[in-house]
Amino acid sequence: MKQSRALMLADTLESNYGEQPELDAAAELRRLHRLELAHEIWCEKTEWVQHTAQASELGLHRADVLWKRIENLVHQRNTLMRALDLIKSSEYSDMGQAYCKGVAVAAIAQVEGQV
Repeated sequence: MKQSRALMLADTLESNYGEQPELDAAAELRRLHRLELAHEIWCEKTEWVQHTAQASELGLHRADVLWKRIENLVHQRNTLMRALDLIKSSEYSDMGQAYCKGVAVAAIAQVEGQV
């Protein structure tokens, strides 16, 4: 792998100029290089967010879009889990089954409406 220009400059500063200002500059170049790498990885791993953006997400930062989507998924999961808990705890009479089916259908409709 080819060494970045920042790391080459840092190596040059450290090996050719051993004074404190040069060493500080080399350390800063290495720090900035790590930040740049982290930013590149973040952009690479979250590029899919850009391609799947909804109209309501336009203009938002990728991190905010991810946060919003995760919150929405957690809410949907909780809605469905409450419906499943109700179904599990109900009696298996015809009336109980009809009620539970209605709750389940309503929960699914609510979740589908949020997608």
